[in-house]
Amino acid sequence: MGARLLLWLAPTIALQDVAADRAWAEARRLFALDPAAAAQHATAALRAAAEGAAPPALDHQRLAFDLGLALLARGEDRAALELQTALHRRVDAEWSALDLIQTLSRLGETERADSLCEARLVESPLSPDLWNARALLWLGAGEPERAAPYLGAALRTGAAGTRLTLARLDLARGRLAEARAGFRAHLGEAVGGEWALAGWALTLLPPRTSGPAGPVVPGIPWSSHPALGS
Repeated sequence: MGARLLLWLAPTIALQDVAADRAWAEARRLFALDPAAAAQHATAALRAAAEGAAPPALDHQRLAFDLGLALLARGEDRAALELQTALHRRVDAEWSALDLIQTLSRLGETERADSLCEARLVESPLSPDLWNARALLWLGAGEPERAAPYLGAALRTGAAGTRLTLARLDLARGRLAEARAGFRAHLGEAVGGEWALAGWALTLLPPRTSGPAGPVVPGIPWSSHPALGS
């Protein structure tokens, strides 16, 4: 960009910066009072920046991230999606992509989420978190066969928790010995230990003719586990 053009655009850029700063200030002020209104200000601040502008300050990134979580906790998934989309456009980082992928998955926009996974994996083919997210995306959509190669990639790249996911799949498919071994390896862990204990206990249940509703893994019914009946 030439010096003359920069000089000509300077007043406009300065006004955009002032407006964005005010929007961020309002977002922070309203966070505890009205997260939805706060998110509107944060989204506006993120969208106001010109294409190619520098990412927002780290404290603004954290504020937008926390607001997205607050909206999801309130069940305002669409508002969270708008905010996270705007945030990812500005930050373009793996963490912002993962955040957006999870929300798209919650909303059933599986193909859009998968396209985002694929695009990020072109840039970071050895990312265990991206492979794990892609696997969980398709498990959540009820397509374990499509998730299988991504689970394998997550294992090869060292994704935390993937072996626990595989144990849950073994449980759902009735492979009780394999599931028991998989769960046992995670017993006592700070993250996932409670899931491992619950799964390990299920592998010890005697056969029964009926069981509770709900999936072992999203999309895989409890009834597919022979220890719980069909």
